Amino acid sequence: MKKTILSILYLIVNLTIVCAQDTTKSNILDTNNTVSGLDKIQQDRRILDLTYSGDKSFLWSEKVPDYIRTLNIGGYLRLCTEMRNMKQPYYGGVQGKTVFVGDEGYSEPLLLLNIGGKASKNSSFMTDLHFNNFFTGPNNSPTLNSHFTVGFTGTMTTSFARINVRLGGLHWYELTDLTLGSISKIDRYSIFERSPWEPYGEVNEKYDNYYDKGSISKDARWGKREFQGIILETSDLPKNLFVKAMYGKTSQNGDYTSVLPNNVFGGQIGKSLSTDQYISLNTFNKTSYSDSVHGKPVGYNIHTIAWNFTKGKVILRGEAGAGDYYSPNYPIKFSEGIKFKVSVPKDATWLPFELQLFRLGKYFVNENAGFANTTIHETFNVSANGTAQAQSQSTNYPFHSPIVDSDDLTNNRQGGCLFLEKSVTKKIKIRLGLGISQEIEKGSNQLSYNHRINSLVMNRVVTGWNWWTGAVFGPYSRTYGMFRGIYEVVNITDSNYSKKHFNNLDFQIKFKQKLFGNPLYFFYNYSYKSAQSNFSAVPVFDDKAWIRQGIHELDFYYQLLPKVMLTGYIGLETVKGNKQTDIDKASGLDSTVVSAADRKAYVATNLPRNQLETSYSVGFDFDIAKNVGLYIRQRWFDCRDKNFSLDHFKGTETFIELKMFF
Repeated sequence: MKKTILSILYLIVNLTIVCAQDTTKSNILDTNNTVSGLDKIQQDRRILDLTYSGDKSFLWSEKVPDYIRTLNIGGYLRLCTEMRNMKQPYYGGVQGKTVFVGDEGYSEPLLLLNIGGKASKNSSFMTDLHFNNFFTGPNNSPTLNSHFTVGFTGTMTTSFARINVRLGGLHWYELTDLTLGSISKIDRYSIFERSPWEPYGEVNEKYDNYYDKGSISKDARWGKREFQGIILETSDLPKNLFVKAMYGKTSQNGDYTSVLPNNVFGGQIGKSLSTDQYISLNTFNKTSYSDSVHGKPVGYNIHTIAWNFTKGKVILRGEAGAGDYYSPNYPIKFSEGIKFKVSVPKDATWLPFELQLFRLGKYFVNENAGFANTTIHETFNVSANGTAQAQSQSTNYPFHSPIVDSDDLTNNRQGGCLFLEKSVTKKIKIRLGLGISQEIEKGSNQLSYNHRINSLVMNRVVTGWNWWTGAVFGPYSRTYGMFRGIYEVVNITDSNYSKKHFNNLDFQIKFKQKLFGNPLYFFYNYSYKSAQSNFSAVPVFDDKAWIRQGIHELDFYYQLLPKVMLTGYIGLETVKGNKQTDIDKASGLDSTVVSAADRKAYVATNLPRNQLETSYSVGFDFDIAKNVGLYIRQRWFDCRDKNFSLDHFKGTETFIELKMFF
């Protein structure tokens, strides 16, 4: 090691001497002749001697290697700080005043470097490196680490096809919604909170995009899944065919320390009909074993046909197929999977609309697709015997019959949703959505629902940044963490019902107006959800529903100065259960969280949940310089259950983010 270091120092010193000599004689760094001067360097014998014979342990060679053709480095620096004051601490959660400097607990780095280069005309490599934050505590040392590891891509063009290969690394990839992909939909909720992956833009660009397009900019990972292994892609085949094949691991397969084979494989064969039209056959499969001794197979198979057609200006897209799940606990059984969507844009009709219909069977299971698995819990483990072996952090999506948004999908469920959109005036746009669904087969006597108004605050306060563990939190053992959110489980005490039924109602108003020559935006979003035992064409607003949840969100934004945006948010959320759900009783307290003295003194109401959440927030966006932004958010929050007295907390939170792209 010492010899190698001395050789490197010797190389640097001698290279400096060589470069400092009279350039009229050697002119090895003359950039007037070549772009980088590498041609002269490669021809200079002194450089060759230093490179190959500086360390005598190297084998000397006359061969001059090809230098990297191009090298690109980009990324971002993200500094964020949270300051919280809990005026009413959460029982068993974060207490008092706290200051946190780091990544919000979601594994976003302080500094991310994206490095890529081309070794030849048809081959390239890339890697992402990140620096951990120095203030994240003893369990996360401030060192340089590989963020998404090192990957390689290569391209070869032949007379009949273009072939692309991706190896190693962590590639964000997708096939289709039901095989390999993630939930990706138009934003119709508050955009007040800052996301770690938001790109840089003009101070009002984000809010303009939301008003005009109903969406905001996202990074390359949006709608995709992380994959590590080998991916082969071919395009420009005869008859406009294309082929994809993949073998490796996703985040649900664990890491390479597992002693069991645990992999996924899949692919796609399709035909491009035009720029926006195609039809394809798709497959995605997981294979593993229950344990290293008996080796019983565990896995699933998904096979579908997907299409995207246009008829005039009408868009028809969908996917249909079959899937199965198998393990020692489940014999192989196939279930159907169907998703169909028709979109009629505003230039085709006076009332634009989008209609979606779906049916996903009980055994149509895939934790790497754009729908939730709510039927087979062992799929959340690497092995079927219940052992949680080495596995990367998942988003911990709710398993217990979740009450989802209108166009979100879960298996063992069928239904549809309809969205209507209309520009009432040049300044006002409205959007109305109605969703209805039901179980195909009766599931467990449990429901779950997500909180939205204070979801990030609750994620940090309730779980203490331990959302990824899958543990239950709180004095009533009913709250779970998920990625950038929180959800609660509801127990249904009456089992005399056939199936669960779900309804959704969404309403949105977007308004844009000039005030003193600068843009002013108002975005109001209302969402109502209900779950009950009987079919209903519209949401249920009384106690016939097990759970009913109402959410009001109002965003307002005003551009004070060319590089300063004032931001604001008001939120209100209510959740009510009926008497066929959890009732407040002292026996329902978690003895591992609530002390014996508090359990003894507890006065129960014998009533179901009745939750109220409020949030008032204000902030500023500053464009400090090109590609540099400063973002400040101040939030006042209050979360309480009127009938479960220990489920209460309130306080303030200040969030400051400085982000620079390069």
